[in-house]
Amino acid sequence: YFHNLLLNAPPAKGAREYIARRGLNERSIEAFQLGYALDEWHALESYLAERGYERQELVAAGLLVEREDQRVYDRFRGRLMIPIRDPRGRTIAFGARTLDPEGVPKYLNSPQTPLFDKSSTLFGLDRALKGIRAAERAIIVEGYMDVIQAHQYGFNDVVAQLGTALTEENLRRLIRHTKRVILALDPDAAGQAATMRGLDVAREALEPEWEPVFDPRGLLGVEARLSADIRVLTLPKGHDPDDLIRSDPARWAELVDQVAY
Repeated sequence: YFHNLLLNAPPAKGAREYIARRGLNERSIEAFQLGYALDEWHALESYLAERGYERQELVAAGLLVEREDQRVYDRFRGRLMIPIRDPRGRTIAFGARTLDPEGVPKYLNSPQTPLFDKSSTLFGLDRALKGIRAAERAIIVEGYMDVIQAHQYGFNDVVAQLGTALTEENLRRLIRHTKRVILALDPDAAGQAATMRGLDVAREALEPEWEPVFDPRGLLGVEARLSADIRVLTLPKGHDPDDLIRSDPARWAELVDQVAY
């Protein structure tokens, strides 16, 4: 529904222009099923009600907001819609970006639902699993557009955390597929703070692996090693992953290789 509106609806012209300014091509729009929510209070509700969905199902899924007087309205209105999928590629939530320069919040995410737990979900993981296994590393960035742009340029090992902090669940999900994780968060103050929080989470959450070692006298002992290799990619000042990849993809690849090996 949202994707069809983005491609065809006259009111979605502003969303199409925004996507063009961000440099996203048709393949990326299709791959990530980008969409548009009409700037109306009951458009999605009416569409889904006609197809047999119950009001409480839509409230439980986070698509409708229920007021105290039990009236409901569409949660997402006049926004670029970005589906959030589980590792099997099933849509479980949405990230919705305002198209109004003065609009707040900039991004509106689905609430916690029986399908969607923000703390254990990584955006783009469904599309990145093969790339992560092939590259033997996972790169964590901060935003939806960072991930989409990375995949558009062939960097298929990139995912994004949801929210301002990397979580223990995020890390445990990733290290099922790779032992090397690179944090490439924005270089501004908020991004640096998020990086430090991510390192703290990694230090506390990852179980040590005990390996046999011999000391200089030949006596056998054990040594604790983290069960994952966590590294930090320092981005050039004034760049986030999205604009660095767009402006100089070779530089992005160089920075990743420098920190990864």
